[in-house]
Amino acid sequence: MVQKAISDTEIEPRRKITSNITYFIGSGLTNATASKSAYESELVMGVLFKDTVMNLRNDNDLAKDPISGPLINQLIILSDKSTVPNLEELIDLLESSGQESCIKLSQALSSSFANVLIKHTKKLIKNGLSENMAEILLDLHCIEDNSEPLVGIITTNYDPFIEMAFESIGIDTDLAFETSNFGQGAIPLLKIHGSIDWIQSVPIKRRKWVELGNSHIPSWIGPRRLKLGVLYPFNLIWGRARELLAKTDVIRIVGASLLPSDWHIAQLLFRTTVLDSQDGRKKRIEVINSVSESDRICRDYPMLPIKPIYKIDDVMRNCRTELSGTSWNKPLSDVDRDEAKHYVEKIKNPFDYWVQSKIQMLLNSNKSLHTKSGKLWKFASNTYGESYED
Repeated sequence: MVQKAISDTEIEPRRKITSNITYFIGSGLTNATASKSAYESELVMGVLFKDTVMNLRNDNDLAKDPISGPLINQLIILSDKSTVPNLEELIDLLESSGQESCIKLSQALSSSFANVLIKHTKKLIKNGLSENMAEILLDLHCIEDNSEPLVGIITTNYDPFIEMAFESIGIDTDLAFETSNFGQGAIPLLKIHGSIDWIQSVPIKRRKWVELGNSHIPSWIGPRRLKLGVLYPFNLIWGRARELLAKTDVIRIVGASLLPSDWHIAQLLFRTTVLDSQDGRKKRIEVINSVSESDRICRDYPMLPIKPIYKIDDVMRNCRTELSGTSWNKPLSDVDRDEAKHYVEKIKNPFDYWVQSKIQMLLNSNKSLHTKSGKLWKFASNTYGESYED
């Protein structure tokens, strides 16, 4: 069954719907996808940073400049360290210096990063993805008798893996600037920082990934701490994001860390979950990330109604079942939460485990995992092997 977009009229009788879901997706989902590939290291930030600064050696003007030249050499040395500098902070520091050489260096870093990201993403696509985790995420919402309708997806990612997942599953997308009837007959996919396959034009045009080269200038909000979406198309996309979240009961944050550079995202979440919930319709945020990252986000944003991964009901029930064989439907306790926290701390891929927990919830609700694309069933079969039965 192909998931359809949710209209305002469909959402109105809320008693018939368990939860309307919107995902907020960060680079962690891309890393989860890359980890399934033989080219896992291609999109690791350390590799991207090193290639970005190494490219600057070929810029003779920058390399010979008495200010930017030594800075480039220092960055090359730092790129070999186990922990590389934060590229967003670095670009901001250079840009705010007021020094012409530093400003040119910040612009060169941003352009180089775009080229490096294009190169590595094209390589990953060319060599094939063994499993695009965004496909599994979407297919969860394509089962029959779905009690969690998908409202839309908001992402900070520049890469095309979510778009590829929509195409693979067979779901139409609405990028907010392609149609006048937003969300009608298609699922909104809002790339709030843009995409490196977008061409700067009005309206925005998209270029095929195989056609992208070093001369491509993307329509994006490049790496920097302060990301203001005040110009087209980002002002339009941000407005659509607030409309989307107004229809949402549960916001699931997948692979996003909500660091200080994501303050604009925290503001959006605060408006929609706290200020816009004064009518009595409660919203909540679920963080699907490692235990340490989930706890840090909760500490950093205490005003937001956040559930860390180990407090999500399906995760707690799945942990309890695996640890003790307790019935799935038995009421949860504080002990279950504490045990889930310790259990999930040891999990290498928290997103994988969350998907497994959702699968167990569906099976315990006597729901079939078969969908039109078959992606969810295949994931379950690969995960559980011979012990899995539908």
